[in-house]
Amino acid sequence: MPTTSNNDQKSSVTLRSNVYLRTELPLGRDFEFLKRVRSRGAISKILTLLHVDRTAVSELKRVLTSRQAAEWAWEHRCDRCGCVPEGPVIVNGHEEIRFRCPLGVCESRGLEGKSILLDRSLVDRITRQVNLPLIQAVQLILARTDFSCLKVSAVSLPSRRVPVTVALTPWQRYMLTNEQIEAALRAFACEEMSHA
Repeated sequence: MPTTSNNDQKSSVTLRSNVYLRTELPLGRDFEFLKRVRSRGAISKILTLLHVDRTAVSELKRVLTSRQAAEWAWEHRCDRCGCVPEGPVIVNGHEEIRFRCPLGVCESRGLEGKSILLDRSLVDRITRQVNLPLIQAVQLILARTDFSCLKVSAVSLPSRRVPVTVALTPWQRYMLTNEQIEAALRAFACEEMSHA
């Protein structure tokens, strides 16, 4: 909720509650509460209370939402400043993942490879349009995509799809589905064709 001062000037700070009331259900069955737990520290406490094996991916998937799983995987403190340099911030009313080092010295962590199935004609079209290798083209396109507005539709026939390796930031790797990545590439290709 936006805050105002005594003289009715708007603040640039937005408050979001991080307090949620639990139901009388046991913690493991209070799904409305569990899905609202944020930050690696709080998620760690919940996993301990629920006696979840943190190394068992199937158990983590059973307990955590996809956003929580991503936070658990990539929310690590910086060795230099002690802050979490990559994380969610609200920009123009929607959540984005940004690098946010208070000292201005933290750098983005390296990209991680991931194999996904993409339509071969889409791969060819994208690399031709941006005149870059696919790995660089995907990063360029994903960095400029507003995922809150992206429409994910039906994908092409499986017979036209080929496995390709893309390089993703930790947030992209854990938060974006293969379908969202392909939808971003398709939207870019269509946008570029309309400008041609």
